[in-house]
Amino acid sequence: MRPRLPERLFVMVFLLYSMGVVTGITRPYEAETDPSAIAAPVHVADVVIQAVIQVWGVALIVCRGRQVMKALRTVWPLLALVSFAVLSTAWSSRPDLTIRRSALLFVSMLLAVYIGERFTIDEQVRLLCKTFCVMILAILVLRIAASRYVVDYVSHPGAWKGLSSYKNAFGQYMATASLLLIVSRFKSLPWMRYLFLSAALAMLLFAQSAASVLCFLLMLPLIPLWRSSRISGKQRLPVFTGIAVGMFTGVYVFMTHAGRVFEALGRNSNLSGRSDLWAYVWAAIMKRPLLGYGYDAFWAGLGEALEVRMGIGWMAQRSDNGYLDFALGLGAVGVGLLLCLWFFSFRKAMAYLQLERRSFAVWPITYMAFYLLHNLSESTLLARGGLPDLLFMTTVVSLAVNHQAPVEVPKYCANNSRNDLVQRFGGYASHHPGIHTVGRIPMQVYESSSTD
Repeated sequence: MRPRLPERLFVMVFLLYSMGVVTGITRPYEAETDPSAIAAPVHVADVVIQAVIQVWGVALIVCRGRQVMKALRTVWPLLALVSFAVLSTAWSSRPDLTIRRSALLFVSMLLAVYIGERFTIDEQVRLLCKTFCVMILAILVLRIAASRYVVDYVSHPGAWKGLSSYKNAFGQYMATASLLLIVSRFKSLPWMRYLFLSAALAMLLFAQSAASVLCFLLMLPLIPLWRSSRISGKQRLPVFTGIAVGMFTGVYVFMTHAGRVFEALGRNSNLSGRSDLWAYVWAAIMKRPLLGYGYDAFWAGLGEALEVRMGIGWMAQRSDNGYLDFALGLGAVGVGLLLCLWFFSFRKAMAYLQLERRSFAVWPITYMAFYLLHNLSESTLLARGGLPDLLFMTTVVSLAVNHQAPVEVPKYCANNSRNDLVQRFGGYASHHPGIHTVGRIPMQVYESSSTD
């Protein structure tokens, strides 16, 4: 049975909340700081809204308890990683913070499992497109009617922060929206896609987030690369050669004109002081390399975190590198579990790309690559379930649940009706362009001389 209206509405509301829309509307100036800051105040309204959304989500999870539990077992690398984050409370430097923040991550994972299990990737892409389009329209209206809600006039004068928490987050959201609108298609009013894509690209530039712009540009040549993996035969050599030449040319231009590139992005060669910060953070990691300081607890402490801040000469609240912050929290064991999850998901994404021929098939692997690349300069790697983490976990679950190993079917069954397939193979059978499926399991057709 297809998802009902309350379920689709929950997904859109949850996505908007994950983008910090509530904070952006109710407290536009206070939202100009990183919401992950250790000194960020807690507001009753935020807690109430978050509780309502989570209760709504838990109710939907309970209604599909058996399916959600089955999906959890299927996506065991994600469950192991998040469970390890909860267990890190035992050795955390701030166990009171770790238990609360890891519990929030665990709930976000459950909601992501529900969404990934309940909605196909096609349905998720459509809902995400609708959500981004609603947000873009709201930003355009507020830019005209009340610009203080979407433009930062204090911390970064002139930069757009949209309805999110701060400009870098808004830049990441608009880069994600732009990539999504590039790979997706609108069933009705297809020309509207180009209007929203143009608006998303403009807002990406207005956000003045150098990392988001650079990651978006680096992802563009990868989209045809993913699609080229479907090419076979004589076409492969010229296509792959063209892609390789283009990528090497881009690397050469960057290496020979790095100073101009950073200047165009409004940055210097040491990435706005990040290189010095990363050196001190790495030294702190080496002091507790195996298990780390506990999930999301390092920067709340006064020991090693204070030494890092004294060394760089300013009050850093994050490493501005998701992998370093992740290693600070969960050490080498956590990084190993993360690598296992990446390998698991990447294999599923490549296999899904081969099975699904529609345009949205490149979205899972495109977003995962963008997510991993963007975390080189921002700390959004499993950071308490914001939008980047939600999309990543949902994508991982969808690939694990909706992509199964092909079931071989004799060629004489290729043109059979749905009822014949049900009688022969059981379950719910349906037709799909190019392949047959039983439930969500693709069935490859093979030659057979048997008549039974």
